[in-house]
Amino acid sequence: MKNQHLFPFLAIIATCLFACKPKNAGEVGNTPVFSADTLKYEVRKAGKRYCVNDEQCADYNIFHLIVSGTNAPLAGTVRMLIQMRTLEGLGGNKALPFDLAIDSVGLVFIEDFIQLKRDNPRQTFNQSIQLTSNVLLNNPRILTARMNFHSFKGGAYPNISTAIMSFDLQRDGAELKAADLVRDTAALLPMLDKAFKEAKQMQANDDITKLLTPGMKSLPLPANVGVVPQGILFVYNEDEVAPRAVGSADILLTWEQLGDLADKSRWIQ
Repeated sequence: MKNQHLFPFLAIIATCLFACKPKNAGEVGNTPVFSADTLKYEVRKAGKRYCVNDEQCADYNIFHLIVSGTNAPLAGTVRMLIQMRTLEGLGGNKALPFDLAIDSVGLVFIEDFIQLKRDNPRQTFNQSIQLTSNVLLNNPRILTARMNFHSFKGGAYPNISTAIMSFDLQRDGAELKAADLVRDTAALLPMLDKAFKEAKQMQANDDITKLLTPGMKSLPLPANVGVVPQGILFVYNEDEVAPRAVGSADILLTWEQLGDLADKSRWIQ
């Protein structure tokens, strides 16, 4: 008799445990819950300098982002992704701890400069590697970072590139691509085509392939995309879609221009 009364009681407990199981962190049902915490960040400097004389120097100036926050796993994911992109832009060793990798890039750069001056004392140009970093948007839903890389080691032109990264803080800090931000990328491409032509002083009816890398028949989506307060920023780097002489292009499409293609309310409070 005791067991007969015990089984219904255990069934009720089991049902409650199953039904009352906690949802995944950051979700109630299928509706995202926005964290009240905004990630914190700071810009730190790493640098080296070596001069042969007052006029011939090698400068290594790195201003990189460090992200932190009360949600340690989320902050750690965003910090790691930014650091990996930083090392990629600098040509650093991603297998090393970040600070050591940054320092190693600078050491090799200075050593190469010293060797160059020994081997070619008539070479009088300066050399430099620079990185500037900043955050364009930071709220409990999204963080967007920008990194500008600049290096000159001789030659006709410096090497310049930009990295734009947006992180979905509602989904464990995943990096967002154009397809995550725009409902229909096929509808987006004509807008980018028009804006790219305008940036390069072309007329609307001009053939864009005259600007693009030979063999490229149309303008593709850029690799670097990010949400900013005014809309979505698309960056085409030098040599990404066009010869270096054409240069890079920053294209901002505002929320008003994007209309139904993008959901401002998902990212901007």
